[in-house]
Amino acid sequence: MFITHDMTAYTLFYDHQTTTFGELIARGRELRGMGSHALRLHALGALILASSACSQSHDVQRSDSQPRAAGERALVAEMPAQRASLCERLAELLCAAEQRCCERPGRSLDACRSARNSECAQSAHLDEVADNPVSGFDRAAAEGVFAGLEQKLQACDPDVVRWSASEAGLRRLFRGSVARGDSCKPAQVLNASESEQAAALLSCRDAADTACMPASLLGEWTCSSKSARGGGCLTDDNCAADAYCATPADAVFGTCQPRLPRGALCDSATQCESFSCDGEQCRAPDVQVAFCPSL
Repeated sequence: MFITHDMTAYTLFYDHQTTTFGELIARGRELRGMGSHALRLHALGALILASSACSQSHDVQRSDSQPRAAGERALVAEMPAQRASLCERLAELLCAAEQRCCERPGRSLDACRSARNSECAQSAHLDEVADNPVSGFDRAAAEGVFAGLEQKLQACDPDVVRWSASEAGLRRLFRGSVARGDSCKPAQVLNASESEQAAALLSCRDAADTACMPASLLGEWTCSSKSARGGGCLTDDNCAADAYCATPADAVFGTCQPRLPRGALCDSATQCESFSCDGEQCRAPDVQVAFCPSL
């Protein structure tokens, strides 16, 4: 049973032997932050590709030499897969697409690579999660995922965010290792690193309808069915495909809510039915919103 949003409900999982009440709340919020970043896989695409709204300034010109012709192939991740980290490969693909698809990217290819690689490594911890056996990283599937991502990026497909957040997208990198009904809780949860927390929350098999569902921060974490609308959640991945995890600012856990229609206020692409948020409102999928950085 997920705790309510009432701050007094945190006493349901308060443990005097491990931490103070204030520290527990702070750690819970940190864990929820992981939910809104690295754990949206159901959202790594939204985190890395479209977490920023398109820049509204149009006075910065393309930073590479000449605009590319319509049929010209963009620079892609040509480095051998076995030598490149996942974050490096992902940054290479996304930044090539940014230069190709965004009318005014506002930064050089190298600056984009540096920023995307740092974001992936420090917020998503993608390579650390892949190195953790509990996540069940599937190297063979990864080649197909990157090929599918490259195809959509080459076409400047604004629906790439929806694909990235789907079970056919980046979530397919991790097949999990924990069976339904078993514990997915990391050892020493309060001392676990962000990458260990992320790996635990991605560790369940059958990810289409199963997720690591924490009953509370210190309570049981179990691989079980994803929540329907109105059910409890820590991350978007805890919710069924037609919902996202809405969490109040003063809470750790939230509830699964239906995705928002066009015109609704939003701050994340995964909140929207269209998987397109310009930083203020849900809108129709748009190339500039999907590919342009906010600088």
